[in-house]
Amino acid sequence: MLSTAAQAMRTGMASLLESAKYSDLTLTCHGREFKEANTRTLSVENFDQATVQRMLSYLYTFDYDSGYIDSDAESSKELVKDREDKHTFTTIEKEVFGLVIDTEESSDIETAHADSNTITIHHILVYAIADYYDIPDLVELAVQNIHHQMYSEFQVEGFVKVVKKIYASTPDGEEKLRGLVHVVTAEQISELIQDDGFMDTISACPDLGAFTANVLRHTAELLQEVRKSKRLTEASFAQVVAGIEETEKKSFSLRLQWVSNADHKVMFLM
Repeated sequence: MLSTAAQAMRTGMASLLESAKYSDLTLTCHGREFKEANTRTLSVENFDQATVQRMLSYLYTFDYDSGYIDSDAESSKELVKDREDKHTFTTIEKEVFGLVIDTEESSDIETAHADSNTITIHHILVYAIADYYDIPDLVELAVQNIHHQMYSEFQVEGFVKVVKKIYASTPDGEEKLRGLVHVVTAEQISELIQDDGFMDTISACPDLGAFTANVLRHTAELLQEVRKSKRLTEASFAQVVAGIEETEKKSFSLRLQWVSNADHKVMFLM
């Protein structure tokens, strides 16, 4: 929990972001200006408006809103228009420039209640822009948020969009997000293989070959852990049974000894 003073500072900084007071830099993103003052202007075209707004929110308040914000709708409309203007892009080019929300995601984002996977994608885009502009603390915050979202609110339907977005937003060899999605997929594989959308997309996308291979490896590791746990359980059970049998033997021996002693006492009294 933030202290009262810290909360007041955060609120004050957020109001500066909204009012653009004292700003000395303007960021432009797909036609929208974000005031940061004189004539200095920085154009941001690799990321959508909502992601830029979330980055600026973090720079002012050390946090950002992962749910639906007004810029999400604008980003969605701008993206659709942009793709209509550039309809000659190939599928590969769309993947390369996939740092903005794809068409399927746009329909989700235009609703005021973003689902779990849409929220995860918001965090992924924040991770991408933080990495691009070298904001390490924001990178770590985004990773923590992605981890929390995947584990606390895992959603099978649409999860493949998360996979695609992570692979489109990170370079080969990146481990933080790719490693996380490999493990989560392996842990949830029994549910995911029953989702036709997930299986169809994975099988039809050659660019996700590395993803499939890594998921298989993590699944195999999980199976080995299950087998090891089973062997340990069986061994523990065998030890328990052996202990019970030994206890019963000792108890039976004591009963025999007591009966024998009782017989001697009876004979002595007679």
